[in-house]
Amino acid sequence: MSIKDKLAAKYAVDLGLEEDGKWCQFDGFELKIRRLSSKKAQKAREEASKKYQQDINRNKLSDEAAEEILNKQIAYGIVADWRGETFTEKTAEGTDSVVPYTPEIAMEVFGSEDMKELKTEIVQLSMAAATYKKSSDEETLGN
Repeated sequence: MSIKDKLAAKYAVDLGLEEDGKWCQFDGFELKIRRLSSKKAQKAREEASKKYQQDINRNKLSDEAAEEILNKQIAYGIVADWRGETFTEKTAEGTDSVVPYTPEIAMEVFGSEDMKELKTEIVQLSMAAATYKKSSDEETLGN
């Protein structure tokens, strides 16, 4: 096995999953999570940071502003979709209706203080190479 193959076996990630997102299991639901370094996640962070650029440049960003930037990066860039019973609501007729993922709804859901642990878990998964690791079959096909 070559050096490249040895390193690829340990470190190769699926670039498509990093950019498009991978379904990750939580308790009662799934989130499709993009890599923190994905183009979409980086663009979301840049957009969210624009109004605070002077504070960022002066190293005077408030905790509230930093939290807002993170929330927007999660909602608009890191989380791509959701599914599961957690994301249903009862209609007037009493049937379950799926709430489609939108960044605006995600901001409402993830933006509250009591979602801190969930946001931490989302960010940790988005940073972990293991989340986007190529399967052995993909590595074999690629070589």
